[in-house]
Amino acid sequence: MISPLNEMVWRPAPMPAELAELLLSLDTQWKVVAGRSKNGLTCKLPVYVRKVGPEQFGLETWSLFCKQLCESGIPTFSSVDALSTLALNQVPRRIHVHGCNQNLDIRGVESADAIEIDCWNERQQRWTWSSELQSNEDLRNFIELCRIATDFQAPIGVRLPVHVHQADLQKSLSAGVDFITLRSGPLQPELNSFANLFAIAKARKACCEAGRPEVNLLVDADIENCVDVPKAIALGASALCVDRLLASTLLEPRISSSTSLLASIEAVASTRRDLSGVTSRVRELEDCLKSAMAMVGAVALSDLRPSMLLATSRVAADLLAE
Repeated sequence: MISPLNEMVWRPAPMPAELAELLLSLDTQWKVVAGRSKNGLTCKLPVYVRKVGPEQFGLETWSLFCKQLCESGIPTFSSVDALSTLALNQVPRRIHVHGCNQNLDIRGVESADAIEIDCWNERQQRWTWSSELQSNEDLRNFIELCRIATDFQAPIGVRLPVHVHQADLQKSLSAGVDFITLRSGPLQPELNSFANLFAIAKARKACCEAGRPEVNLLVDADIENCVDVPKAIALGASALCVDRLLASTLLEPRISSSTSLLASIEAVASTRRDLSGVTSRVRELEDCLKSAMAMVGAVALSDLRPSMLLATSRVAADLLAE
């Protein structure tokens, strides 16, 4: 399979002599503003965690993982219950998901740093608007209700398929969403495919043409390499899901077949997974972002553009032409 991001290189800009100073001054923050207010969700890096929780890691590792997210400024799409047992210094910023055709969870909404209206119907296994959000006016009113419930502090968005129909995209934009999450499909879950990257670039173009260039595009697709993140941002993404990047660094607990007391003690101790790989991966991600920005002369993430990339293949050239 062709991987277009591997066939793009950064177009170098003149490098200043004070490179160390430049790297320190680069802004890798990602911010989503709530409506017309100055409030919103601000994160240290343009990434988030979505599909990992205590059921995958166990409570002890989950609490340590969340503390790492908190310290790294990475938000999560976890439920209130998944974070309820954590100490305050372990709780990361939280994006609440309002599921398709589900009752509004006031407790979850009021405590959220951002709210996503999910258009994936889990029961029917298809993309559709909730029954109460069929018209443009319905969606606009629901967004206003969420803004009031959060005292206009939390950004509101919707989740749609990456190959979103233009009518659904326009409906979301005209209703005043602050962000749109684009989910890749099961047949092509990876970010680094021509179809998915083309769809992201197309969605960004639609936002600009609708007079909404500030709308954030959150991309929910599998990422295998940190170096892909700044390239995806240059192509139109605002933030990317790093479940696969981070979760893959956690070492599995050792399993012993011995029944001795010592083996039992070791088995209990080993249920805490090693999180040093998560720390290293977050640092690697930040380094990749800053290196790419410094190479092309970008001071902030919003400065990254397709024109800063050079194609080394026809497929990559077609993608950059979009």
